[in-house]
Amino acid sequence: MPKNEKIVEHLKKQVLYMNFYPIYKLKTNTLIEYIKNLIEPNIKKESFISKFGFTIIEFINFLKLLGVQENNVIIFEIHSLKNNELKILELFSVNLEEVNKNYGYLGEIQDHANVFTMNPVIRHKDKFYIIGFKYFKMNFYNSLVEKIRKHMDSGINNKIGISVDSFVKNIFSRVKDNNGYKIFSGRYDLSKKIILKVIWL
Repeated sequence: MPKNEKIVEHLKKQVLYMNFYPIYKLKTNTLIEYIKNLIEPNIKKESFISKFGFTIIEFINFLKLLGVQENNVIIFEIHSLKNNELKILELFSVNLEEVNKNYGYLGEIQDHANVFTMNPVIRHKDKFYIIGFKYFKMNFYNSLVEKIRKHMDSGINNKIGISVDSFVKNIFSRVKDNNGYKIFSGRYDLSKKIILKVIWL
Protein backbone atom coordinates (compact mmCIF):
# COMPACT_ATOMS: atom_id res chain seq x y z
CA MET A 1 0.00 0.00 0.00
CA PRO A 2 1.43 3.44 -0.94
CA LYS A 3 2.48 5.64 1.97
CA ASN A 4 -0.23 8.27 1.38
CA GLU A 5 -2.93 5.55 1.45
CA LYS A 6 -1.56 4.25 4.74
CA ILE A 7 -1.86 7.71 6.27
CA VAL A 8 -5.46 8.02 5.07
CA GLU A 9 -6.28 4.58 6.48
CA HIS A 10 -4.82 5.42 9.91
CA LEU A 11 -6.61 8.76 10.06
CA LYS A 12 -9.87 7.03 9.06
CA LYS A 13 -9.50 4.56 11.95
CA GLN A 14 -8.83 7.38 14.39
CA VAL A 15 -11.88 9.33 13.26
CA LEU A 16 -14.12 6.26 13.37
CA TYR A 17 -13.16 4.85 16.74
CA MET A 18 -9.66 5.35 18.12
CA ASN A 19 -10.15 8.99 19.07
CA PHE A 20 -13.91 9.01 19.55
CA TYR A 21 -14.80 10.65 22.84
CA PRO A 22 -18.46 10.42 23.85
CA ILE A 23 -19.40 13.79 25.32
CA TYR A 24 -22.28 13.61 27.78
CA LYS A 25 -23.08 14.69 31.29
CA LEU A 26 -23.08 11.93 33.87
CA LYS A 27 -24.01 12.22 37.51
CA THR A 28 -21.01 11.80 39.78
CA ASN A 29 -23.10 9.43 41.90
CA THR A 30 -23.58 7.17 38.86
CA LEU A 31 -19.82 7.00 38.34
CA ILE A 32 -19.38 6.19 42.03
CA GLU A 33 -22.03 3.44 41.77
CA TYR A 34 -20.05 1.83 38.96
CA ILE A 35 -16.88 1.88 41.06
CA LYS A 36 -18.59 0.58 44.22
CA ASN A 37 -20.55 -2.18 42.49
CA LEU A 38 -18.31 -3.26 39.62
CA ILE A 39 -14.72 -2.53 40.60
CA GLU A 40 -14.55 -2.62 44.41
CA PRO A 41 -16.05 -6.14 44.89
CA ASN A 42 -13.59 -7.56 42.34
CA ILE A 43 -10.26 -6.35 43.73
CA LYS A 44 -8.07 -7.26 46.67
CA LYS A 45 -8.02 -4.07 48.73
CA GLU A 46 -4.55 -4.65 50.18
CA SER A 47 -3.07 -5.23 46.72
CA PHE A 48 -4.85 -2.14 45.39
CA ILE A 49 -3.45 0.12 48.13
CA SER A 50 0.02 -1.39 47.75
CA LYS A 51 0.03 -0.88 43.98
CA PHE A 52 -1.61 2.55 43.69
CA GLY A 53 -1.08 4.23 47.08
CA PHE A 54 -4.72 5.09 47.86
CA THR A 55 -7.94 3.30 48.77
CA ILE A 56 -11.15 3.02 46.77
CA ILE A 57 -12.87 5.16 49.44
CA GLU A 58 -10.23 7.88 49.03
CA PHE A 59 -10.71 7.73 45.27
CA ILE A 60 -14.51 8.04 45.65
CA ASN A 61 -14.08 11.03 47.98
CA PHE A 62 -11.81 12.64 45.41
CA LEU A 63 -14.45 12.14 42.69
CA LYS A 64 -17.03 13.75 44.98
CA LEU A 65 -14.69 16.72 45.35
CA LEU A 66 -14.42 17.01 41.57
CA GLY A 67 -18.18 16.66 41.20
CA VAL A 68 -18.94 19.85 43.17
CA GLN A 69 -16.49 22.03 41.22
CA GLU A 70 -18.09 24.64 38.99
CA ASN A 71 -15.17 25.32 36.64
CA ASN A 72 -14.69 23.35 33.42
CA VAL A 73 -10.95 23.36 34.11
CA ILE A 74 -10.07 22.17 37.62
CA ILE A 75 -6.52 22.96 38.73
CA PHE A 76 -4.60 21.37 41.61
CA GLU A 77 -1.19 22.56 42.79
CA ILE A 78 1.14 19.87 44.12
CA HIS A 79 2.02 21.71 47.35
CA SER A 80 -1.70 21.89 48.36
CA LEU A 81 -2.45 18.18 47.91
CA LYS A 82 -2.81 15.43 50.48
CA ASN A 83 -0.65 12.38 49.83
CA ASN A 84 -3.57 10.21 48.59
CA GLU A 85 -4.79 13.01 46.29
CA LEU A 86 -1.31 13.32 44.81
CA LYS A 87 -1.18 9.55 44.22
CA ILE A 88 -4.56 9.65 42.48
CA LEU A 89 -3.59 12.54 40.23
CA GLU A 90 -0.24 10.98 39.39
CA LEU A 91 -1.91 7.70 38.41
CA PHE A 92 -4.40 9.35 36.05
CA SER A 93 -2.17 12.06 34.59
CA VAL A 94 -0.01 12.45 31.52
CA ASN A 95 2.71 15.11 31.20
CA LEU A 96 1.82 17.92 28.83
CA GLU A 97 4.94 17.17 26.77
CA GLU A 98 3.60 13.68 26.03
CA VAL A 99 0.24 14.81 24.62
CA ASN A 100 0.04 14.22 20.85
CA LYS A 101 3.77 13.68 20.49
CA ASN A 102 3.06 10.43 18.64
CA TYR A 103 1.57 12.29 15.67
CA GLY A 104 4.99 13.31 14.31
CA TYR A 105 5.18 10.82 11.44
CA LEU A 106 3.46 7.73 10.10
CA GLY A 107 5.48 5.25 12.13
CA GLU A 108 4.30 6.92 15.34
CA ILE A 109 0.66 7.05 14.22
CA GLN A 110 0.73 3.26 13.78
CA ASP A 111 1.69 2.89 17.44
CA HIS A 112 -0.88 5.43 18.58
CA ALA A 113 -2.24 5.05 22.09
CA ASN A 114 -5.40 6.80 23.20
CA VAL A 115 -3.66 9.15 25.62
CA PHE A 116 -6.63 11.21 26.85
CA THR A 117 -8.98 8.30 27.52
CA MET A 118 -6.43 6.50 29.67
CA ASN A 119 -5.00 9.65 31.26
CA PRO A 120 -7.80 12.17 31.89
CA VAL A 121 -5.53 14.51 33.90
CA ILE A 122 -2.81 16.70 32.38
CA ARG A 123 0.27 17.57 34.41
CA HIS A 124 2.35 20.65 33.66
CA LYS A 125 5.23 21.48 36.01
CA ASP A 126 3.76 21.64 39.53
CA LYS A 127 0.08 21.67 38.53
CA PHE A 128 -2.54 19.14 37.49
CA TYR A 129 -5.37 20.08 35.12
CA ILE A 130 -8.68 18.22 34.82
CA ILE A 131 -10.59 19.43 31.78
CA GLY A 132 -14.33 18.94 31.27
CA PHE A 133 -14.84 16.53 34.18
CA LYS A 134 -18.64 16.81 33.90
CA TYR A 135 -18.45 15.44 30.33
CA PHE A 136 -15.60 12.95 30.64
CA LYS A 137 -16.22 11.31 34.01
CA MET A 138 -16.27 7.79 32.57
CA ASN A 139 -12.63 8.19 31.53
CA PHE A 140 -11.72 7.81 35.20
CA TYR A 141 -13.66 4.54 35.40
CA ASN A 142 -12.28 3.15 32.13
CA SER A 143 -8.76 4.24 33.00
CA LEU A 144 -8.89 2.64 36.45
CA VAL A 145 -10.14 -0.66 35.03
CA GLU A 146 -7.33 -0.63 32.45
CA LYS A 147 -4.67 0.16 35.07
CA ILE A 148 -5.95 -2.67 37.28
CA ARG A 149 -5.88 -5.01 34.28
CA LYS A 150 -2.29 -4.07 33.41
CA HIS A 151 -0.79 -3.89 36.87
CA MET A 152 -2.90 -6.05 39.19
CA ASP A 153 -5.35 -8.47 37.64
CA SER A 154 -5.51 -9.37 33.95
CA GLY A 155 -8.94 -10.94 34.49
CA ILE A 156 -10.67 -7.85 35.92
CA ASN A 157 -12.87 -7.32 32.85
CA ASN A 158 -14.34 -10.81 33.12
CA LYS A 159 -15.02 -10.31 36.82
CA ILE A 160 -16.74 -7.00 36.15
CA GLY A 161 -18.80 -8.62 33.39
CA ILE A 162 -20.11 -11.18 35.86
CA SER A 163 -20.92 -8.43 38.39
CA VAL A 164 -22.94 -6.38 35.88
CA ASP A 165 -25.87 -8.80 36.08
CA SER A 166 -26.28 -8.36 39.84
CA PHE A 167 -25.68 -4.62 39.58
CA VAL A 168 -28.47 -4.14 37.03
CA LYS A 169 -30.80 -6.36 39.05
CA ASN A 170 -30.21 -4.19 42.13
CA ILE A 171 -30.91 -1.02 40.13
CA PHE A 172 -34.27 -2.36 38.95
CA SER A 173 -35.09 -3.66 42.44
CA ARG A 174 -34.81 -0.13 43.83
CA VAL A 175 -37.62 1.09 41.58
CA LYS A 176 -40.86 1.23 43.56
CA ASP A 177 -43.06 -1.77 42.69
CA ASN A 178 -40.64 -2.41 39.77
CA ASN A 179 -42.94 -0.28 37.53
CA GLY A 180 -43.99 -3.43 35.73
CA TYR A 181 -40.46 -4.61 35.03
CA LYS A 182 -39.72 -8.32 35.14
CA ILE A 183 -36.28 -9.01 36.58
CA PHE A 184 -34.23 -11.83 35.06
CA SER A 185 -30.94 -12.67 36.75
CA GLY A 186 -28.37 -15.41 36.37
CA ARG A 187 -28.94 -17.93 33.56
CA TYR A 188 -31.89 -17.08 31.33
CA ASP A 189 -33.11 -17.87 27.84
CA LEU A 190 -33.84 -15.04 25.40
CA SER A 191 -35.18 -17.34 22.67
CA LYS A 192 -38.71 -15.95 23.13
CA LYS A 193 -39.61 -12.44 22.07
CA ILE A 194 -39.12 -10.26 25.13
CA ILE A 195 -39.68 -6.52 25.12
CA LEU A 196 -37.11 -4.86 27.33
CA LYS A 197 -37.52 -1.40 28.80
CA VAL A 198 -34.29 0.53 29.36
CA ILE A 199 -33.54 2.79 32.32
CA TRP A 200 -30.97 5.50 31.61
CA LEU A 201 -28.77 6.03 34.68
